[in-house]
Formats: sequence, structure tokens, C-alpha cells
Amino acid sequence: MGKYLITVYNNHILTAFYENNRILTLDFEPIETQSILGNIYVAKVDQVVKNLNAAFLRYEKDKKAYYPLDCRRPPIYQNEKNTAKMVQGDSVLVQVVTDAVKTKEPTVTTDLSLTGRYVVLDMAKEQLLNFSKKISDKDFKEAWQKRELPGRSDERNYGFILRTNAYNANAEDVYEEMLTLEAQFSQLIQFGKMRSCYSKLYQAPTTYIQRLRDAYTGIVDEIVTDSEEIYEKLVAELEHYPDIRAKLRKYEDHLLPLQKLYAVDKYIQEALSKKVWLKSGGYLIIEQTEACVVIDVNTGKYEGRKNTEEAFLLINKEAAKEIAVQMRLRNLSGMILVDFINMQKGENNAELMRYFREQTARDPIPVTVVDMTKLKLVEVTRKKERKPFAQQYRETVQNM
Repeated sequence: MGKYLITVYNNHILTAFYENNRILTLDFEPIETQSILGNIYVAKVDQVVKNLNAAFLRYEKDKKAYYPLDCRRPPIYQNEKNTAKMVQGDSVLVQVVTDAVKTKEPTVTTDLSLTGRYVVLDMAKEQLLNFSKKISDKDFKEAWQKRELPGRSDERNYGFILRTNAYNANAEDVYEEMLTLEAQFSQLIQFGKMRSCYSKLYQAPTTYIQRLRDAYTGIVDEIVTDSEEIYEKLVAELEHYPDIRAKLRKYEDHLLPLQKLYAVDKYIQEALSKKVWLKSGGYLIIEQTEACVVIDVNTGKYEGRKNTEEAFLLINKEAAKEIAVQMRLRNLSGMILVDFINMQKGENNAELMRYFREQTARDPIPVTVVDMTKLKLVEVTRKKERKPFAQQYRETVQNM
């Protein structure tokens, strides 16, 4: 069981998830301005680039976004069209799916989605009912497939995804959320077709509200904040989630600040450091480049049975566990290449890959351990959502 810590740090809201005596995730959010991730806008097509199979759209007069032309559903245009083909000057409804990272613009999609605690309404889904990959119970799936669901008309252009939280929830609560999201979606589309370009149609919840809403049922036993303002906002926001609201606590020990109690500064420095030591004496070197993240595993000060396959396997497995943690802590995403200590035995490499997949499966953000290349590099992909923590921190320092 873990805790969510929410505090004010250098005029930013810091959200951290604490479990097993360490902080596993860190997020900075400006107090005055929110992330645009998840927002829905009326955007104008600025340029279509056929070579990239993409377009650049303006979601605000002076802000552009990247749009890959591979969405599942026809876009929702404001202007009348006889074809779904996008051209310069079109006005279209878009949603931000990744934040701007370094020199790259944010990415948007025309496959709009609305996320609840139990359900996601998603235009990218062609089937009416879909399930989180973490739900494997066949009886649960069959029971839901027999239910009468909203949106069964031929004009439906979205599907529902039952999230992991739906598994242990009351079925009627899940169904009610479906109805709520469907009504919200219908209203948003009607409203969007009447608004001017660059209008914001939907403001996604703040990062810390999303973290609490998305937390899997049963993994959080306490939500702690030392800010009166944040506490009052959480009380209001969690009105419809009494089970989460019951876990909220206001921290009021002025002699030992919340940040000191949970060693927040220590974990921030860890998340920014290139070197991470392992208990065995080995260490990781983590380099974030423009194209990918490279992680190198080294034996370092290891003093066990040196130069043996068994020793290398032990260090590699320890490294694999720590890499899974560091990806979450630093919010690493995209292509990640891991250079483990070289092992000759095929069974040892297979055991390492099995163990690495087991550790990364605990990450709430989708992670795929692709394979080990001929050069013994392990390819990993992690879904891009928010900015890497290092970038969040740099922007925080610049605004101090």
C-alpha cells in the first residue's frame, strides 16, 4: 500500500507516490498554469506534410502542435466537408496526447477521449466494449459483454474501455459513469461545432487530481497534503469519490515539514543524477538524449564472485528492478536502450528478460520490453505522456 504526497515546492505543486519506503513517482505542476495534456481545442490546420504523413495545427494563435495522420476515426470538422481528408485551413477538434518535450511541439489527436475513474470513452476504439490489458478475468469480461450498454446505435463513433479500477467496483457505478461520459461527449461535440478557432472546449483535471482518480483501487491507503488550499480543493473534487475522500489527511506537524519527513529533496536529486548506485556495488548510468534514453549497467564495486555468469546475472537482475523504478521516477519515455552486463549463456539472458518484463509490468504507464538485439542491447518502449521529470524540474528552477 502506498501514499500520495501533495505539497507546494518552489511555487509549484509537487505530487509524489510513496511506497515500500521510497518515492516512486514525482510530478511538478505550476500553481498558476496547468499542463495542456488532455485538453480539447478547436484547432486550425496550418500545414499538411505528406512526406511525414502528418500535419501541424494551431490550437492557440501562437502555438502549434504535431498531428500524425493515422487516427482511427474521421476527424470532427467544424467546416462542412465531403471527405475526411484534412487540408490547410480546416477547423477540427483535437486533443493533446503528449506534452511539448524540449524542442518538439505537443502532439494532438482527433480521436478524442474522456477519462473517468472506471471507464474511458475513446473514439479510437471501434468495438463498443474494451478492457484494460491488466484485466484478465474471463468471467468478468463475459458478464460485461452480456450487459446492455450505452451507445449501441449505428451512429456511434466511440467505444468504452473498462479500466483496472472497474474490476473491483460496483457494476452500477461503472454503468453510471458510462452514461455520464457519453452525455459529456455529446455536449462537447455540439458545443465545439459552434465555437471559434483556438477555443478550449475541455480542460483536463490537474495532475494531482488525475493521479488520485487513476490510482488503482487498493494500492493507496493515504493521501497527505500540508497545504490548506490543496486540501480544500481535494475535499471538493473528491465529493463524488467518498472512498478516496476518506483517505485524505491534512499534515500539520510544523516541526517536521512533509518534504523533510519523506526526504523529497533526496529523491529529486536521485531523479536528476546520471549515476544510480546498486546495493551490490554495481551502478547505472542514465543518459537522456534527444532521440532516446540510454542506460548502461556496470559492475562497479561489486566484490562477489567476479567474472562469473552467476554474478553477472545477479547484478543484471538487481539492475533490471532498479531500472523499472527509475523509469517511473524520472518519467522516461519513448525508446529506451539498456546495455546490461554481457552474459554468454542463453538461459541467463532469457531469465533476465523474463524478470525485467515482470518488473516493468508493475508500471501503471504501458511499458514494452521489446527484445535483446544481436549486440545484446535490450530495447524498451514506454508510452509518452507527461514531460520527463528532469525537464519539469528545469522549468521549475527557471521560474523560481
